[in-house]
Amino acid sequence: MNRVTSVATVRRSLSDLMAANSALVDAQARASSQKQLQRASDGPAQALAALEHRGVLRRSAQQQRNASDARSWLSSADTALASSVDELTRVRTLVSGARSGASDPNARKAVADEIRTIRTAMLSLANTEHLGRPIFAGTASTDAAFAADGTYQGDGGVVRRPIAPAVDVQVNRSGTSVFGTQTATPMDGNVFQVLEALATAVEAGDDAAMATGITRVDTAIDRVESAQVELGARARQVDDVVARSETADLDRRQALSELEDVDIAEAILDLKAREVGYQVALSATAQVSKLSLLDFLR
Repeated sequence: MNRVTSVATVRRSLSDLMAANSALVDAQARASSQKQLQRASDGPAQALAALEHRGVLRRSAQQQRNASDARSWLSSADTALASSVDELTRVRTLVSGARSGASDPNARKAVADEIRTIRTAMLSLANTEHLGRPIFAGTASTDAAFAADGTYQGDGGVVRRPIAPAVDVQVNRSGTSVFGTQTATPMDGNVFQVLEALATAVEAGDDAAMATGITRVDTAIDRVESAQVELGARARQVDDVVARSETADLDRRQALSELEDVDIAEAILDLKAREVGYQVALSATAQVSKLSLLDFLR
């Protein structure tokens, strides 16, 4: 027959009590944090998978910020280009009217002044900024893409934004590819030279030069519209990539939740069960610990 001493019984009771208390504490932590993984040792494989999911989500968040910046950049460019087309179309209308025989010198002077005003507006559009950076200056460090005389101050550098794994998008067009290149012959130069030459031709009543100018304006409109279409396609690409990325992020967050989160109802039931178990252990320990030698001699 095995003999169990009172000391061994007390030790065993205290051990069971501590185990019950530890289980209760763990259950309380799960219920309060609503996370089943409190530490890596709770599930090494699950913890490793959760870390991987979180790493991918952090990278995706950065790429989403890049995509937001790309959309803002492309939106600014689209607005500037659309306004540029409107301004150039207005110039075409003005010059066509100035070529009519009914246009007198005063009327032509008014048209020339308006063309010069449009030229100033075009310069402002060509110097559109995004977060303090000229969007048509390439990668050049300059305050403005074009100087007041129409000289290009940027470069042909490409600005790209990574918006998804192995996917980056160009968000810019150089100023020369949109507004033309400056030349020694104003009527054959960039849009700013053409507009100034047109204003001079209108003032002088030079019909041949005005006809040539209209052709140059049509060419400028086509060039700006081509850039607008290209940047619009890139904006759609950004939107499509972002939509797919958001869907993938939702799936990954669901997988992360399945790894980390607890079932609330199950957690509460487990907590109640642990509380009852701990109370029972406390009661049993109290009964054992109050026994003395006299209780055994009775």
